Amino acid sequence: MTLLAVYARRDLALLATDTWIETRKPVPGVPPSEWPLLATGVEAKLEFCAAGWFAGTGVSSLGHVIALALRGLPTFADVSCVVREAGDRWLRDWEPRSPELAAHVRGGHHHTFLLGLAPDGPTARVLDWRGADAFCVPPGRAAGSAPPGRIQRLLPGLLGQYTRSLDAADLDRAVRASARHVGAAIEACGSAGGVSDELEMGLFVAGSTGAWQPYYLPPTPWQYVASGEVRAEEVGPEGVRRTIVRRESMQA
Repeated sequence: MTLLAVYARRDLALLATDTWIETRKPVPGVPPSEWPLLATGVEAKLEFCAAGWFAGTGVSSLGHVIALALRGLPTFADVSCVVREAGDRWLRDWEPRSPELAAHVRGGHHHTFLLGLAPDGPTARVLDWRGADAFCVPPGRAAGSAPPGRIQRLLPGLLGQYTRSLDAADLDRAVRASARHVGAAIEACGSAGGVSDELEMGLFVAGSTGAWQPYYLPPTPWQYVASGEVRAEEVGPEGVRRTIVRRESMQA
């Protein structure tokens, strides 16, 4: 697992992550959960499609298959079916080659985090390889994953603290709270590492007219974000997509 968090309430929703993915070095005759863990840095972990944002955590080859399927997803309503079909394809390919890895996935060690727009507003979900909900994401409460090790014991407390910091937060405060969550996760990992120092986010925020506006924060050092040196600005075709940009790139 890697660091990911989702949160949704009636006027704001987000998917936040660092920029490391989990990879493991296969060892013959050893269960995948005991394979040596390698943390690999990537330029960006979040994927964007017409339905919203998503990111995988667990088995990188399965995550790649699911991502290819989700990139063309037109509506959030079809997400479970698309993930299930992709998971079935991966298992048909990998089970004969690595029964241990297939059993690892069947045992619930791969999740896809999603944030998308449903008819009644943003919806946050965490799906297993079958497209079924791996666990519930209650409205107004952050849910997430973290790398193996010491941080696993501390994760419920970190998510509780994160939830409290998001209560009634506007866009800018939610982004800063997410940066502090990354910082707290880095501290919780200790010398074992496993969390990068960059924050990446996809968000939906309710506008004054009731329309939902999508925002995106490119990978940015969490310390810079936590200091308040970022804010929202619309870019690209009007009404299509928004981003969070650094203040110095904007005119006063």
